[in-house]
Parts: sequence; C-alpha cells; structure tokens
Amino acid sequence: MTTTHTVRALDATHPVDYLAAIGLLACVSDGSVQFNESNRPVLLTPASAETTATEVTAELERWTNPIHSALPTSLQSTTPDWPQLEPLCRDSWQNPITDGHLRTFDVGSAKDPAHRPLQVLSAALMLVTGKSYLRKSLEDLWPAPSRKKDVQAARDRTRAELYDGVLALLCGERPSSVRGGMALRLTTSDISPRLRSGTETALLTPTIEALAAVGIFHLLPRQRGITVERGQGRRPQHRAGLTWALNPAPLSLRSLVDIHEESHPPPSWPRFTCVVQTIGGGTKAAQFTHIRPI
Repeated sequence: MTTTHTVRALDATHPVDYLAAIGLLACVSDGSVQFNESNRPVLLTPASAETTATEVTAELERWTNPIHSALPTSLQSTTPDWPQLEPLCRDSWQNPITDGHLRTFDVGSAKDPAHRPLQVLSAALMLVTGKSYLRKSLEDLWPAPSRKKDVQAARDRTRAELYDGVLALLCGERPSSVRGGMALRLTTSDISPRLRSGTETALLTPTIEALAAVGIFHLLPRQRGITVERGQGRRPQHRAGLTWALNPAPLSLRSLVDIHEESHPPPSWPRFTCVVQTIGGGTKAAQFTHIRPI
C-alpha cells in the first residue's frame, strides 16, 4: 500500500523548494515523487507520515551533522586546493556521504591553472563563499551548546526540531523558521543582514535548508541556468544556475536526477530556470535570481 504525502508548503517553481523536494526523496528508502498541477511535490512511500519523518530526520542528520562530516575541519573554503580534496576523491568511490559533499566543489576545474597548487572552483549551486564554507554553514543547522556537557541535549533538541519540521511538511504545513546563523543562505529572508544590521544572524527555515542541501549533494557540481544573449557577433553567455523540470508522473530519485542531469525532459513538463548571482554590496555570497518559467 502506498501513502501519498502532498507537500503543499513547497512550491517547486522556486529552486530552493525544488532542491528540498529532491532532498526529501533522497532521504526515504523506498519512494517516488511527482509534482501536481499546483507545482507541489507529492511524495509516494509505503510508510506513514510519522515513520517517514523519523527516517528522513535520521538521514538529514547523517548528511548534515558536522560530527558525521566527510570534510575535515582544516578544509575551510568553498574553493580549496586540489591536494586537500584528492584523498577525499579516492574515498568517495566507497562513501556516498563523501561523494555528496564533494559535489559542493567542482573538482574537474581549476580556478587558476597558472598557479600551483590548483585551486578548485565551488559548485554552481553553493550560495556560500569565503569564510562561510560548507562545514561551517552546516554547523549553523546543528548549533553547538555553550557548555560541553550539554552537547547531547542540544543534538537531541535539533533532531526533534527537524522531525517536527519534516512531519509538518508531510502534513502539508510549513516548518517553523528561526533566527540564527546564515546556514546555507537558501531560505534566509534577508540575504545580506551584515550590510544592514552588522550581524550574520538571519531568519531561516532549518528543515528546508537541510533538505535543499541534501538535494544539492545529489546533483553534479556544474549546473547551468539561463543562456544570456550578449549582442551581435558575441557568443551567448551560459550563466551558472539551475534549470529544472517538474515530472507529473512518479519518479524514483535515480530517475529524477538522471533526467535532470541529461537536460532532456519531455517538452510537456513544466520547466523553470534561474541564475546564481553574487549579492554584491561588499559580500561575495550568492543568491538565486531571474527565476522564471521556460
């Protein structure tokens, strides 16, 4: 028997909510997802909402809790040197978590081949840069307590909050937002609070931040959004971003990702695109812009 969960709080015409839908599907052991006429994800799984929420919460912790991170604490950049990533790349063949975390780096490219060691570019969908590197951003989702003896209690509290957020999604409701660290800047209402108030804290939705991160972990590092015409006689510019399609029929995670990466969905499927663009104004952090249907 299949249970249907319509995730009404996620609007897949927005890139973050689409990525969160991929992350949700990636966290269930036996499920599929389709998008209804209102562009809302519909998760199909044999389990109840409570059982699914427990499973998804455990997977979110496995993928996002820094204590399980495949990335060493010494790797404090979104554009590291290749020698730092080389041993991780070897391990990634056997470790899916390592492989996923490495997808936040474009290991097939170098920022400046003229200099050694080669500096690797960040993946297209990573909105954090500079000191806001991946591991630190994930730590914002699992805030450390002020006292060491409270570590377990803090972890249990975050786990319970994620469970409540996932269950809310499965029941068609919006998870709670909190004021805290910038995390991955996927759901922050103010994308540049430091410029306005001199602080890095912002209002974000941790459950959707975590799910969207897992979605990013399952996509290839190089993603393209809008192709911009640059005038007569000049080649079009392919801007980093995301182009995605909403499948009306149920697909497994592997099928959904395969169709996305091959960029050949059926023409009848609704399609959307966006660009990843630097916020500017003194910060190198990025945001999703120019979101539109194709």
